[in-house]
This record gives sequence, structure tokens and C-alpha cells, in this order.
Amino acid sequence: YINKLKKSYNFKEDSKALREMVIRIDDTILRGIWKKPADMNMTATLFKLGETNYSQNDFATYMENNLPGKRGKVKIKLIEHMYQRFIQTTLLSLENDKLEDKYPEFKRLMKEYRDGILLFELTDKMVWSKAMKDTTGLMKFYERNKFNYLWEERAKINIYTCPTMDVAKQVEKAVLSNKGNREKVLEKVNKKVLQVTAQEELVEKGQNPIIDLSDWEKDAIKTSKNKDGSVTLVHIIDILEPSFKELEDAKGYVVSDYQKELEDHWIFSLKAKYPIDINQNTLNTIYR
Repeated sequence: YINKLKKSYNFKEDSKALREMVIRIDDTILRGIWKKPADMNMTATLFKLGETNYSQNDFATYMENNLPGKRGKVKIKLIEHMYQRFIQTTLLSLENDKLEDKYPEFKRLMKEYRDGILLFELTDKMVWSKAMKDTTGLMKFYERNKFNYLWEERAKINIYTCPTMDVAKQVEKAVLSNKGNREKVLEKVNKKVLQVTAQEELVEKGQNPIIDLSDWEKDAIKTSKNKDGSVTLVHIIDILEPSFKELEDAKGYVVSDYQKELEDHWIFSLKAKYPIDINQNTLNTIYR
């Protein structure tokens, strides 16, 4: 590939200019401490790429900044190695700078990437991050639209996990006799062996399949056998009427809707600033 690039850029070199450099560079280069002397004004051309000359000074600067970790013991071999690397690096850099001029498809692809990154960063600034950071604006949006964020009718439930169906029946009796008091139920059924656990939850319809199979009313009790042989018993403590969700409860939805509002306002302002005139006749030719 390098040979192909050399041919493409009409590479020509002067080996005499390189030999002059080898003579003037001392052995400190083998210890990795060589610095280009301030009075080292070597302007002879080492090689040409097209109409551009690359001088001894250019190569000296490259060597000073790119001495390899393993330098060997022969000065001329090290300099020759770095010279070839300098040529390769220069060729690749030149080719990289001209890729968009030489390859129209690549140029279009790069433009697409640039535009995409620009749009992403701008949208992040104007919409996504703004919605996350603008807590005051988010709260005002929530207050204006809180009717969109409602809890459906919910059930306050106790969920008991029992080792067997017989134990679940004992739990059901304890629930009825203790008016659903979870602490008293657990105290009664776990007197001898700790075998029943319980937790309280608030659920909407569709969230708990056991409740959905039972009557959706206060004090309803439903049991369900699990694959491992254990039994889940659900007791509905209370039914809560529909209510507003707090901002924290609906934050994901609120942020998403706020972002949509910010984006709509932003696009509206852009359309006002940059009017769009569609040539309908030309557009219609596409449909044909």
C-alpha cells in the first residue's frame, strides 16, 4: 500500500541528504536522549511528494519526538528505520487529508456522520439534557399536565409466602381473625417454626396475576400454588381510588413528554427562522 501511495504522489528521494544527516547525528540517539541542536539548520530536501518538499529539519523534528523504546546498537540502522517510518507516516497523513477529495462516496459518508453528530449534540443540548437538568421547568410542566399521570384504582395488599397449602389455610384463618394485621398474623403462624414471610405492596390491576383472578374488593383473599410447591396468599387490605402520581413516581414519563414539548417548540422556532418552501410540482414527480 505504501508503494502504491509513493507512486500515486510521485515520490522522489535524495539518499545523499539522508547520509549527511547520519554523519551529523551523534550516538546519544541510541540512548534515547538525542535532541535536535538549535544550530542544526539542515534544509536539504530528503524526499518530495507531489510539489511538497520534506527537509532534513522535518525528519530531525520527527526523530526527536518519536524515538522508539527499543533503539538497538547501530546508529545508521536506527536512523534508516525511523526514516522509513517518517515516509510512511507522511504518506498516510497526506492520503488521509485527501480521502474526501479522492473518494466522493466517502465524502458523502463523512458529511452524513458530521451532520448526525452535530444534530445529536444540538438535540442533546436543546432537548434531552435540558429536560433532565431543568428541574424548575420539569416541575412546571408536570403541574400543567398532571392529569396525564394518574394512578388507576389500586389495591393495598399483603402477600404471604407459605411452605404448604395447609400452612396457607392457617394463614387465611389468622388473617380473618386478626382483621388483616400482618404483624399479628405472622406472630401467630410462626410461633413454632419461622415458615411464613409477608410483604405489603400497592398494585394496579394487571400487576399481580393472583389478585386479577380474585374479586377486586377489600378483604378478598386468594391463594395460588407455585411450581416449587410453596403457596402464595394475597389479602386485599384496601382499595384506593384513582389519584395523581407524584412527580417522582411518573418521572420517566414526565421527562419523556417534556422532551417532546421542548423539541416541538425548538422545531417551531427553527421553522419560523428558516421558512421552508416546498416545490410541490417537483415533489409530485416522485410519487409518479
